[in-house]
Amino acid sequence: MLAFIMTVFSFAADAQKASQTDFEKKISAEFCKEFDKVAPNVTKDNMDMQLGMMILPLLTKFKDEIKKEWNLDAENPDDMEKIGYKIGQIGAVGCSSFLNFVMNNMDAIGDNKSKLRSTEVAGTLKKVEGHPFTYLLVQNKAGKTEKIYWLEFFEGAEKITGNASSYLNKAVTVSFKEMEVYDAQNKEYKKIKVATGLKK
Repeated sequence: MLAFIMTVFSFAADAQKASQTDFEKKISAEFCKEFDKVAPNVTKDNMDMQLGMMILPLLTKFKDEIKKEWNLDAENPDDMEKIGYKIGQIGAVGCSSFLNFVMNNMDAIGDNKSKLRSTEVAGTLKKVEGHPFTYLLVQNKAGKTEKIYWLEFFEGAEKITGNASSYLNKAVTVSFKEMEVYDAQNKEYKKIKVATGLKK
């Protein structure tokens, strides 16, 4: 749920360029009405819970239209982030109080996004390879191998730059974030893990 809620916040700032269908105007009006009810009770500490309690009834009420208009399933966890993106946009377009709240609380929202995206895997570094994009293969304690791409600088990268062999088959902890990328061959978006840190 936190991932969905933070997506609502994250993309509200994009709303100025979003055009709305009749359905989106309707859900925007409902969103704003419900937000204005809870707004006096929303704080930096409880924003996730309050917004979640507000939005879940809307997903239930409009699930058929969400499926028809956006081709997204409100009961499918994989579609929740995309629904959050859209609700964040249209909510801010039709609800100035929500947009003001987002703008006034960007620091807290940023902190929550960092917590959400900061994930670690501890295990054995098995390989550092790949072309054109390098990736790390880390086998965790349960025996599952995680592929984590090295697409940008991260803290600890210097330890394996040109000297990866000295870390192979050693215990490491790799931090990563999830990134959505477009798979042109299969014509779909998919999520990959991207390294953000490495330590022994």
